[in-house]
Amino acid sequence: MNDNLSIPQIMKLFAELNIQDFHYECDDFKLSLNKASSPAPFTPDNNATEPIAAPVVAGAPIIEATTVPETTAAPKEADTAHVVSSPLVGTFYNSPAPNKPPFVEVGSKVKKGDTIAIVEAMKVMNTIEADCSGTVVAIIPANGTLVEFGYPLVKINKAN
Repeated sequence: MNDNLSIPQIMKLFAELNIQDFHYECDDFKLSLNKASSPAPFTPDNNATEPIAAPVVAGAPIIEATTVPETTAAPKEADTAHVVSSPLVGTFYNSPAPNKPPFVEVGSKVKKGDTIAIVEAMKVMNTIEADCSGTVVAIIPANGTLVEFGYPLVKINKAN
């Protein structure tokens, strides 16, 4: 029997089990997982100047980003738009490769199932799909930013 579990297997077990914290240390490797009761709702402060600390993932570089006003067609549209959130912790990418155009931009029309972003976790590229049809009114994180589970990625005004 193989007693060694991979990190994805550990994360899957952590998600399935009724535990709130998990800590593992071996030599120079440390892994800490914590389930928050519920993620805090995202409310951008367009006047903020303080940096926001990105979530820390074991082995990942720490990136600090300052809050940036959302790029929206109209602020009122973004306030009522449907939010597509990150299904996991990882690095947000808005294009399939650095030299490729973004999947979507503000004003892009999307259909349910269209790829709108990628979240990389543990060297696995996870495609993020639109869960409704409509028009993109905001792309929240900057390209290459670490995002948490539940973090808003893209806002879409649903098609009528």
